[in-house]
Amino acid sequence: VIIVVIVIIIIIVVIIIIVVIVIVVIIIVVIVVVIIVVIIIVIIVVIVVIVIVVIIVVIVVIVIVDIVDIIVIIVVVIVVVIVIIVVIIIVIIVVIVVIIIIVVIVIVVIVDIIVVIVILVVVIVVIVILVVVIVVIVIIVVIVVVIIVVIIIVIIVVI
Repeated sequence: VIIVVIVIIIIIVVIIIIVVIVIVVIIIVVIVVVIIVVIIIVIIVVIVVIVIVVIIVVIVVIVIVDIVDIIVIIVVVIVVVIVIIVVIIIVIIVVIVVIIIIVVIVIVVIVDIIVVIVILVVVIVVIVILVVVIVVIVIIVVIVVVIIVVIIIVIIVVI
């Protein structure tokens, strides 16, 4: 009965730990996805704002300045746009790398936890088996001793 109770408790604990791990993983994934979405939205908004500002500046400049200045401004705008695109690409790459690192760390931690749980379960099962074996051996020894004592007493009584 005690062994059954111990085994049931172990199973319940393992199930609870696994459920907690799954919940933690789901939460982490949701957080990562939300972060990615927010970053993408921010990047899009920044790009739109920059494009609008650039267009406004170009229009104003066209109205004010002559052709040579317009050419210079177009070149400057192109350079600015290229720089912005490069910066955005670098930011996206950094974000992706950070997310990959976080995911890898989470996976490693989960694997470690599972390994520890498995080791614990194995150790507990081995301990339970050992206890059962010891109890059985003790019972057998007691029975044998009782039988021997009874035989000796019967022999003495007969004699």
